[in-house]
Amino acid sequence: MKSRLDMLKKWHVCVLAVVLLLSISIGIYDLSNKKVTIIVDDKKIEASTFSKDVAGLLEEKGVKLSKNDKVSPSLDEKLSDGMDVKVYRAFEVTLSIDGKTNAVYTAADTVEKFIRQQNIKLGEKDKVDPSLGSSLKPGSSVKIVRVEMKQVQESKEIPYKVTVVGDDSLEAGKTKVVQKGKAGQKSVTYEIVLEDGVEVDKRLVGEKVVSMPSEELVKRGTKSFVLTSRGESRDFKRVINMVASAYTAGYESTGKNPGDRNYGITRSGTRVRPGVVSVDPRVIPLGSRLYIEPMGIYCIAEDTGSAIKGNRIDIYMENLSDARSFGKRNVTVYLLK
Repeated sequence: MKSRLDMLKKWHVCVLAVVLLLSISIGIYDLSNKKVTIIVDDKKIEASTFSKDVAGLLEEKGVKLSKNDKVSPSLDEKLSDGMDVKVYRAFEVTLSIDGKTNAVYTAADTVEKFIRQQNIKLGEKDKVDPSLGSSLKPGSSVKIVRVEMKQVQESKEIPYKVTVVGDDSLEAGKTKVVQKGKAGQKSVTYEIVLEDGVEVDKRLVGEKVVSMPSEELVKRGTKSFVLTSRGESRDFKRVINMVASAYTAGYESTGKNPGDRNYGITRSGTRVRPGVVSVDPRVIPLGSRLYIEPMGIYCIAEDTGSAIKGNRIDIYMENLSDARSFGKRNVTVYLLK
């Protein structure tokens, strides 16, 4: 009887031990088995796993990752029950920076994250298009413009002032520089804005005078009369420096001989005579009364000649030898009022 009682006690102990062992095993199983959600390719996968970390979970469930894919939480993160694991697939984005444009694969969902992922250092003034907070999607383009501001100095000329005063000792139309002007200098500072090395803005920020300009003083003639060789005072409206020559009515000067048609007839229709001169009507109108120095003679502009152009004047002479000996001379011609 006692023996049966002892056997019964041993059986109870064994049963209790088995129950306890099963309870411990079930508890360990429950602690090791974790229920997680995998979000990938727009799908939710409910999974149970004994994997210790995210990397093991994805490998266990056959989720393949490319080089630029992103996983949250990170691959080395320890798994816990109820955890969500999200896989962000990389997509192509066009990046333009520092004069180069390349296709880049990224899983970043905003421009700011993308720039940080690419280890791009932004300057304080750099421009980003689209803005940092903008979202990214396949086919997006990101452009970064490097903005640089710097100051440059340039040397600038300060123009001198020209002062003109009347002088009745000079003939009207003539000028005389009494004091020559001299330009000054100044140092000018500009602030320049460069975008990708190209100047887009230039602003004056300061200037400093290095040397002051010197004024130029000019006298302008107001004298409107000339004292002739006869001691007469004659008013004139214009004075011209010209080159004078002489001509006759003969063949040597005009190509005509006595008896030829229009021999000795001027362009004005008058007959040539001492005191008649040939001029360029664009310079001296026909019919103008003239006084010529240094010869001190009065003339009238009635004729023209094919060789008389610009500031040229041809004085009629009756004798060919006199005309030839006259040659060419610099003269001053006054157009009388």
